[in-house]
Formats: sequence, C-alpha cells, structure tokens
Amino acid sequence: MLYSSTMTVSVFLAMLASPLLADEPAEKESVVMTAWRDLEKDEPESTRALLQLSRDRIATMALLRGQLKPLKLTGDRMKELIVQLSNDDEKIWKPAFEELEYFDPRLALDLSTLMDIVQATPVRQRLVEILSGRQAGTLMNEDVTLRKIGDDAYNFVSGGSWWAEHKIERLKNQGWGNPKKKWTRALRAISLLEHFGTPEAVAILEDMATGHPEAHPTVAAKECLERLQRP
Repeated sequence: MLYSSTMTVSVFLAMLASPLLADEPAEKESVVMTAWRDLEKDEPESTRALLQLSRDRIATMALLRGQLKPLKLTGDRMKELIVQLSNDDEKIWKPAFEELEYFDPRLALDLSTLMDIVQATPVRQRLVEILSGRQAGTLMNEDVTLRKIGDDAYNFVSGGSWWAEHKIERLKNQGWGNPKKKWTRALRAISLLEHFGTPEAVAILEDMATGHPEAHPTVAAKECLERLQRP
C-alpha cells in the first residue's frame, strides 16, 4: 500500500513537470498576446480578438495591467524618444517608434513646433510616419514638409500631400483623418474593462482617465466610469 502511494505521488509529480502541463501557461499567454495584437485590426479580426480576450478574464486582466497606460507624455520623455528614433540601430529606434505610436508626440508638443525642431533624416521621416499612421520605412529618404492650409489645418507634402492632424481630440482611427490604431485598440480594451466591471477593471479605467483630457481613450475611460457608477 505504501509502495502504491509512493508511486502515485511520483507519477503526479512527473505529470506536473511534463512539457504538456509546463507549456500550458505559455500557450495561454501566446493566445492572449495574439488576440491583443489583432485587437487593433479591422473586422472581423478585431471582434474575434475581443471575444477571445473576454473568455479568459484572469489572463486578459494581467495583460491589460501591463499594456494599458494613460496617455501622458512629458517633454523630457519625448525628447529621449526622438533621440532614440534618430539612431541607426533598429534595436534602438524601433522600440522608440512603437512607443511613440501609442504615446503620440503631439501629447507633449504641437505639430508645427515638432516639425520645426525635427529636421534631420531619417528621424523626420520616421516621425511623420508615426504622425500619419504609416508603417515604419514607408517614407525613407523622402523630403517631407508641413504646410498650413487656411486658419486651422495642415497637410504633409512629399510628392503628393496628405492630411496632417494637429488636434488631439481629432486623432481617431476612423473617418478620413490619420489612423491611430494603437488608440483604437485601447478603446476596445476599455470597453472590455467596462464589460468586466470588477474592482480591478475599474482601477485600470481610473488610471486611463488621468491621461490627456482630449485624447479619445481618456474620454472613453471617463465615460465608462460614469456609466459604471450609475445605480
């Protein structure tokens, strides 16, 4: 009987150490991270991603705690990121590019001043790619200028021309303006947090509500909190 019990414990410990069980958290994390990436895509991928994230609240909440940050960008941090963006090493400039896709430079400095300050190649081209929702490298070596149109509008000019949004409240991934896919993903995640409605979800919403007052995700977080507080 003692021998049998010992064997049972051994088998149990072996099962715990087996690759199948050891890999399960990693597989779950991979599924959640894939859904997080897909959440910024168009339909139907984004809806599928939202449904996937809603299935596993524990893993999703852990992800959102790390990924959702209030939209605040200090001038000092923006300068650091611009310096990194000018680096030739992809391991340095690319993370800065990705951070600025979310923490948009216009949160810290107005568009006109930004374009006056950042003149060198390739940092200017990379900055414009961020400001206009383009993929990194699409404007490589192109001479991009900012032109004022009327009293309250700008466009970027490089061969052709395209819209250059300078107002934070108009930065959305919809309509005819520049896409902000990272903000669209944040908006969808904020809706998911409202759906969860747990104290932890509310805490993340409260944090998001401290961001730039005109940024769409900040406004959405405040609206979610108001709805959750209603009787």
